[in-house]
Amino acid sequence: MDADGMGCLSMNKSVVLSINPEWCDLIKGGYKTLEIRKNRPRMATPFKCYIYQTGEYVSAYDLSPWAGKYKPGRIVGEFICDAIDRFVIPHPAYFGEVGDDVKDILAKACLPMFRAHDYLGHRTGYAWHISDLKIYDTPKKLEEFGLEYAPMSWRYAEEIA
Repeated sequence: MDADGMGCLSMNKSVVLSINPEWCDLIKGGYKTLEIRKNRPRMATPFKCYIYQTGEYVSAYDLSPWAGKYKPGRIVGEFICDAIDRFVIPHPAYFGEVGDDVKDILAKACLPMFRAHDYLGHRTGYAWHISDLKIYDTPKKLEEFGLEYAPMSWRYAEEIA
C-alpha cells in the first residue's frame, strides 16, 4: 500500500491521460508541472503516464490537410508521476482563505481558482506530479497501446517498452 492506502496493481501497468491541446502545450513548454484530477489510480507512485492529446476541429480556413475536419487525438508523450497530492478547494472558493499549499498547486497546474472550483467544486482534488517528461517526435496511435478508444479522463494501460 502507498501513503494514501491505495492498493498496488501490477508493476507493468501505466496510465493514459486525456488532455486537451491547450493544456498539452503548457505541459510541453514546461509551464504546467501538475495535472489536476478528481481521482487517482489505485497504484503506488511512481508510475508512467502517457499523454493522449485529445482531437480537435481544424478550421475550414486552415491550410492543412485537416481543414474543415476533426483531427483525431494521438499519444504525444509520456511522463513519470512520482507523487500525487490531495487538496480541497475551500468554501466559499472566491472569498474563503486559500492556503499557500493550494495556491502553489493551482499555480503549478496553470489553473485559476475559478476553473478549479468549476471542475472540483468542494470535493477532494488530486495533483499528479509531472516529472521526466518525454515528448515524442512522432505521435502514436491508441492502437499501439492496445486501446480501442480514448479515455474520458484517464485509464489503465499496459506499459509500452
